[in-house]
Amino acid sequence: MEALVDVCLPLHYSVRFTHAAAVDGSMDDPRRRGGKGKKRVAYGVFEGIRPEAEMARSGGDWGTHTQTERELRCLGSGLWGGALPRDWDNNDVEAYAIMRYLQSVVEKSEDPSVQRVLVLSDSRAVLDVIESVWRTGDAALCKSRDRGAMIEATCEARRQLQQVVFTWCPGHRGIVPNEYADMAAKAHLDAPIDSDATKRIADNVRTRDCLYEIGSEHDEDSWSLADRRCFRLARQIMGRWVQGELMSSVRTLRYDDKLANGRRYNYGEGGTARR
Repeated sequence: MEALVDVCLPLHYSVRFTHAAAVDGSMDDPRRRGGKGKKRVAYGVFEGIRPEAEMARSGGDWGTHTQTERELRCLGSGLWGGALPRDWDNNDVEAYAIMRYLQSVVEKSEDPSVQRVLVLSDSRAVLDVIESVWRTGDAALCKSRDRGAMIEATCEARRQLQQVVFTWCPGHRGIVPNEYADMAAKAHLDAPIDSDATKRIADNVRTRDCLYEIGSEHDEDSWSLADRRCFRLARQIMGRWVQGELMSSVRTLRYDDKLANGRRYNYGEGGTARR
């Protein structure tokens, strides 16, 4: 935490941020633990604790609350997020959280061009992609990347602001803003899935005539953005078909915890359980 303060405070002295937030994503897939529930993904944003005087000016029954209730309301006012399509992975959610926060700053500001924004994220991979595309100044490069539409939409929101600074912070290390953003994401895992997620992205994409969606692996009659390079998307769709054909003749499954979580072990080393 001290290292983050040593970075962010000098940045603030130099840039004089008008907005700041920590963003994070969360995913829970019971199948990785041998369960049968559906995968859930969500994002969270923590914009800080609003001052009590500012909350009191908003009206309502502020004077009737206890001090503890006031503190919780000040904290809760800076927390928000939403559930996202179940087919998305961690990096999808992390990228969407950044995009959605920048869009919210643009939407709420009378003049976005004077807003200076600090964004804290624990996803170095996503931050690196956004920054590399932004520095080229060529949004067309997003076409050749996974999550290209989302990255382009993020750059479009960034373009409307005076300045955006991204800061990486390690996740799950007790860094308060990051922990609150993670908490907000987890709190939205069971929320209704945002049906406007694809539209929020598509409305800010300028280099493509259209975007595509694919049928969800988890929900019937549900669709999600197919924001992948062509070969990877084709491999994903074919993989689903092959898995479906193989599973149609399977009667007993063995679940291996280590293999299910993507680690490199020989089958059976993680302990198996029949389902």
